[in-house]
Amino acid sequence: DSIYLAVSHYRVHSDVGYSSFCAVSRALNCDTASTSQYAVFLNIPLAIWGVIGYLFVIALVLIAGTQATKRARLWPVIFWTAFIYSLGSLALAAVSTFLIHSYCIMCIVTYLVNFALLYYAWFINKRYGNTGLLGGVIVDVRLFWSLRKIFFPIIAGFLILMGGLIIGMPNYWEMKPPSLKKDIPTGRTEDGHPWIGAENPELEIVEFTDYLCTQCRIKHFYLRRLVAENSNKIRLIHRHFPMDHKFNPLVKKPYHIGSGTLAIFSIYATENNAFWKANDKFFQMNKWEIQPVFRIAY
Repeated sequence: DSIYLAVSHYRVHSDVGYSSFCAVSRALNCDTASTSQYAVFLNIPLAIWGVIGYLFVIALVLIAGTQATKRARLWPVIFWTAFIYSLGSLALAAVSTFLIHSYCIMCIVTYLVNFALLYYAWFINKRYGNTGLLGGVIVDVRLFWSLRKIFFPIIAGFLILMGGLIIGMPNYWEMKPPSLKKDIPTGRTEDGHPWIGAENPELEIVEFTDYLCTQCRIKHFYLRRLVAENSNKIRLIHRHFPMDHKFNPLVKKPYHIGSGTLAIFSIYATENNAFWKANDKFFQMNKWEIQPVFRIAY
């Protein structure tokens, strides 16, 4: 499940036509979770943290199964490991509920796995263990020390892996538009919408966008690159479609609050011949950078 989420996280940022099977609706959408700013921690996608975490549990189980452990099954350590994973599940569920407002079905599967591990480790230790969950940790640590020739290289391998990913992981999720070259024409349509690209295009692409929509951001940067590579053939026309309920009568509940304000700022930039610079900037800004803009506006 975590491997699927890791692959999906990469593809949703690198393949313009990709859509995961669990992108069902606004409320149930794995892609929304993958493209949110909360999907990466310490420069590593959360899905990859999940893969590393489950590999660690598998390593514990393999160590516990060796003859040298004398049937010591490491259930207290596995319990507290699952306890940390379960706390992480609760935190991510809160992020989905209160910040993203969308749930990832495959993420929910990992939550269930974490709580199942927690319950299973507790049940086995209670039924068959001769130590408590806290006292058992001391016994397990002593066991690790006695198996240090096996255990320490495994721990060192995990630390090296995590350190290497934190330092060297390519930030494929940080998409940036191409630079605004002076030789690429810009202008406005007869009804006032800004465009960039060919003056006499073979193809016109009209995008309806919302500055707080992560899918809009990804697709916009793809289109900007497409225009930059085919500036004599393609024209991109921008049209505002904020999903802010204060500006859009089609949206009945609070959603993408502030996207309408950003649209007004970019309209002002259009009147001052700075639309595409402002447009690219708004799409690149994260939630914390946008907040001061809202304070200025209100």
